[in-house]
Parts: sequence; C-alpha cells; structure tokens
Amino acid sequence: MDKAEFKKYLAYLRSSVEILCRDYGKIGGIWFDGMWSNTGADWEEDAMYGMIRKYQPDAMIINNTGMDAEGALGHPELDSVTFERGKPARPDFEKYGRYMAMETCQIFGKAWGYAPQILELKSVPEILKEMIFCRRYKANYLLNVGPKPDGSLDTYEKGCFERIGEWMKYNASAVRDVTYVEANVDKEDDFLVRDDASGCYYLFVYRADQREEISFDFPQPVKRMYYTDGQEKVEHRRHKGRLYVKASPNSRNIDMVVRVIKIVV
Repeated sequence: MDKAEFKKYLAYLRSSVEILCRDYGKIGGIWFDGMWSNTGADWEEDAMYGMIRKYQPDAMIINNTGMDAEGALGHPELDSVTFERGKPARPDFEKYGRYMAMETCQIFGKAWGYAPQILELKSVPEILKEMIFCRRYKANYLLNVGPKPDGSLDTYEKGCFERIGEWMKYNASAVRDVTYVEANVDKEDDFLVRDDASGCYYLFVYRADQREEISFDFPQPVKRMYYTDGQEKVEHRRHKGRLYVKASPNSRNIDMVVRVIKIVV
C-alpha cells in the first residue's frame, strides 16, 4: 500500500473507531494490533488516541507491540505494555514513568483462528502455568480461542476451560488483587503473593507432589498455614528468617498441578 492509500486507510480507521467511541456508551478499553507489521510507517497515533480520549477519557488504550518488541514502551497515551506469546517481566515503573498494566497474548495451538487440523494443542497444565505466571506480576492473560463456524467452541478447548475453572474454584482469591512478594523461593516456578485486603499470603508451588520441602524468606510469625484445595494443614519449620514447608503429595485421585498454600499471619 502506497503512502497516499495508507493515509486514506488511517482516516477510515479513525472514523470507524470514532463511531464506537461516540455512539456506544462507556467503553472500558480499545485494543489495537498490527502496527508491528509496518513499523516504518506513520500510523498517526496522536490523532487516533486524541480522538479516543475526547470521547472516552477513562478507556484503556492498548496497542500490541508484537513478538519482536515484548514489553516495549509505546506512545505516551498507551496504558499497557504487551508480551506477545511471551512471559511478562517484573514491571519497572521507574522506567515507565508511571503505572502500566501488562498483558500476554497466547494461543491454544499454532493458529489464531479455528484450525481443526492442528492437533498439537496446549494442555491444561501448560495453560495453568502460563496464567499463573502472568498473575505473578498482575499481568492479564489473553488466551485466544478460535470458534467453530457455528460460533460454538471446540470440545477440547471448552474442556480445558472447565478444568481451569475447577482450579479457580479453590484459588480465585490467590490470583486476583494480590501483590508479588520477593521471598527468594528456592524454585524458579514457585512464588509468594500478598492479599492486600486481608493481609494473608499465598505460596504457589508447582508440582508439590514431586517435592519434599519448599523454603522461602518469611520473617513474620505464622498463625495458620493450609492448602486451599482441601484445607489440609501444612507442616512447617523456621530457621534464620526462612520458612521450610513440608510438601504434601496429591492423593490418588487429585492432581492440581500447581497447589496454593494460604498463610495467615
């Protein structure tokens, strides 16, 4: 597309977004994707974002930076950094100059749309691990689903969401409105967060059934400690400012992949 045609396209795009912003009530956010396909072009972001702010001053504006620019800062009006099919990093708000939301975009298999002949799909443990890692840093986890021509979901993908829902029944409070705590947990996949509302902590343990003990920095006295999936009490000991938690194997009929320990102080 030559420059003249591209400018016409941008004008058409802005007018389309303006209709949405002007005529459809309050909008929570607008998400753009595709600038990474033409990085040398002038996308006239000032005009687009200025128009959005005129009608929707509180809307989040997100523009996906693509797989080659994970976590890159974009235009000053953007409210989030993106990690296309990657892992979010611990946010550096000093570098950003302000609070920035974060998100990761992922797919079930190797395509963004409905692709029934792609059989290599993510498993429930893979999806769960990705989702939990995102929440470690309060990042949004965007998992693409390609609906079938009739609008329904593929049986496998629907089943995966139902399994994730089972995990969330026990652990929803551990992944919402929590703050990551640097605790030097001895395994890379494990981490600690704090629920600022209640003051309790949650320790995420990946494959607890394959472990004997988990240790982490925790100088505060503990009143109670238990697994969220069964209220099972957790044995622990303290040594020089660190807690050593005895891992508990799953029962024969239970495997939560990632178990969560609630710590009440």
